[in-house]
Amino acid sequence: MGKAVNAAYGLQNLVEVVSCFVSIVNYIYISVIAILDVKVVWPGITKVQVISLLSLWTGLMAGRLLATTYSSDMVVQETASTQRLVQKLLLLPLPARSGCQDELQLFREQMARSRLRYSAAGFFTLDLSLLRSFTATVTTYVVILVQFGLSDANKQQSSSAGACRC
Repeated sequence: MGKAVNAAYGLQNLVEVVSCFVSIVNYIYISVIAILDVKVVWPGITKVQVISLLSLWTGLMAGRLLATTYSSDMVVQETASTQRLVQKLLLLPLPARSGCQDELQLFREQMARSRLRYSAAGFFTLDLSLLRSFTATVTTYVVILVQFGLSDANKQQSSSAGACRC
């Protein structure tokens, strides 16, 4: 059942994580640009309002990502817990004729052979370790975008300053 869910929602999970990534990078970048006064982000709206609004949207996207990864990780942990419970049940003396021992043995073997992992269409695993990688990647992209934005702003200032000297 877990594999069927993973196959059915893998592409949707990929789109969800990618959209959260792009949105968070964009919102943080615009916030930093507003904080550094590189350019006017939204005319007529104060810097505090822009940063507050973008912080809320960033929090929403982070919450969506956290909900996706946390729920996936909890299902995998529950599967491991179920596997331990089946192992404990196999140690209990069960009536020989009930067939429970054989069924539990088959269930244990099936769970041992196919480890449950949720992924985003096979590109990466959806678990809590994704949050660490996600945070590092967002930070890297924002730093690069801010550097390009500052460089572009400096070029525009120097070209406009050069034009005034004529």
